[in-house]
Amino acid sequence: MSRLKFIGKYVDPSTDFGWKLYFGREENKILLIEFLNSLFEGEKIISDLFYKSIAYDGDQEDMRRVVFDLHCVGTDGEIFIIEMQQLFQEYFKDRAIYYTSRLINKQLLKGKKSNDYCLPVIYFIGVLEFKLHEENEAFLLRKTDRPYFYDVALCDKTTHEIF
Repeated sequence: MSRLKFIGKYVDPSTDFGWKLYFGREENKILLIEFLNSLFEGEKIISDLFYKSIAYDGDQEDMRRVVFDLHCVGTDGEIFIIEMQQLFQEYFKDRAIYYTSRLINKQLLKGKKSNDYCLPVIYFIGVLEFKLHEENEAFLLRKTDRPYFYDVALCDKTTHEIF
């Protein structure tokens, strides 16, 4: 018998299992594409994506392994890391940077052929069941029509231009 037969009538999409069931399967990838396109609100349009490995070992035995909830590549070569996080994690921002950095690190090949440092765009999308910031942080001063949405990039602190 199929394992899915015993799942029951409803699966919570905010669990790792539910998230991967709804968004992490090839037959449901249109759901993930529509979800991502709704986040980008026309700024970026994803027509297709391809699922990639979700686990990467560290470069050395004692280095931390990363395991993504979802890892996809779009048709334009952009990379998407999509994480569902139910429980508060004190260092979630650091984790997002670490995960993104690991994929940046994996882009360059050894040798002279890899001397062009043209990297694909990498998006880290975290769907959180908790507030990302502490009550006393500056995020409370943000005025936006989507207070739940953070669009963060490396930028020049003076001009605010994307680096």
